[in-house]
Amino acid sequence: MDMNSIVDDMKVFAKYYDKVRIVDPVKKQVMSTVDNNATGLEVISETQLCYDFWAEGSICLNCISMRAALENGTFVKFQATEDKVYMITAMPIHLSERIVVLELLKDVTSRNILGNVWHGLTEHTDFEEIRTSIAKLNAIAITDELTKVYNRRYISERLPLEIIRSSKQPCSLIMADIDHFKRVNDQYGHIIGDEVLKYFALELTKNIREQKEDWVARYGGEEFLICLNDCDAKAAKTIAERMRTAIEHLALPTAGGTIKITASFGVHTFSRETVVMTDLLASVDKNLYEAKNTGRNRVIAD
Repeated sequence: MDMNSIVDDMKVFAKYYDKVRIVDPVKKQVMSTVDNNATGLEVISETQLCYDFWAEGSICLNCISMRAALENGTFVKFQATEDKVYMITAMPIHLSERIVVLELLKDVTSRNILGNVWHGLTEHTDFEEIRTSIAKLNAIAITDELTKVYNRRYISERLPLEIIRSSKQPCSLIMADIDHFKRVNDQYGHIIGDEVLKYFALELTKNIREQKEDWVARYGGEEFLICLNDCDAKAAKTIAERMRTAIEHLALPTAGGTIKITASFGVHTFSRETVVMTDLLASVDKNLYEAKNTGRNRVIAD
C-alpha cells in the first residue's frame, strides 16, 4: 500500500473519528494527520513526535501503536490530554517494506458517548481523577506485577526506540541474574524467593540514572535487563560493578530470615541505528553467561 492510498482511507475514517493519523511507532513520529473539525476534513503532513499530542513531555506508557506493530493486530486504549479523554484504536499497515500504524482517535469525554459506563465512572469523579486512573491502567500494562519494574512487553516496545537513539549517542544494556536462585527457592520456598526478587529489583533501580531516562525491566525469572541511555562502555561497566557490589553487601530481611545473595552481570554497548534488537539481547546475554560460567558474582563487558 502507498501513502496516497492510506491518506484516502484516512479521510474515510475521519468522518467518524475526531482525528486520524499515521504513526511510525519505532521513531515515534506522526507522518500524516486528518482532523475532523468545524471547517471539514483537514489533511496535515507532520513530522512531530506522536506523544506531543498528549502534552505529557515523555513517551507514552503502554504504547498502543508499538503493540499493534509488534503483534500485527488491532488494539484499543484510553489516553487523556489536559481536558479531554480519547479512545484510540491502533491498526498496523504495511507501507512498502515497513509497518506503520493507523491511529483512530475518538473524543469520549462526553458521558453520552459511553453511556451508563461513562456516567458511572464520572458521576462522583472529577476529571483529574479520571486522567490519573487512565494513567495507572496504562502503567499496569507494562509493569511486572511482582517486582514493580517494567515487564518483558515494555522491553519489546521501548528497546527499538533506544536503538534509533543510539545513532546519536551510545547506549548500554546490562543483563543481571541472581546467582543460584534455585537454591533460594528450594531452601526457603517460592514466597521467600519472591521477596528476594523484589529486593533485587529495588536495588537495581536505586543504581540507575533517572535524569538519563535509564530503565529496568524483568526479562524473565530472576533475569533483569537494565538500559542505560547516553552511556559508553566504561561508564556502563562502572554502573554494573556498583550494582554487583551493592547486592553482594545486602542482608535481605525476609520472612524466612536474613538472606545473602550475589548476582552476575553482562554488559553490552552499542551506538548505531541498524542494530537488530534480537542481536543486542543475544550479545548482552552471552556476556552474562560468561560471567556465570567463570565463577559468578562478577561483571563481564565487551
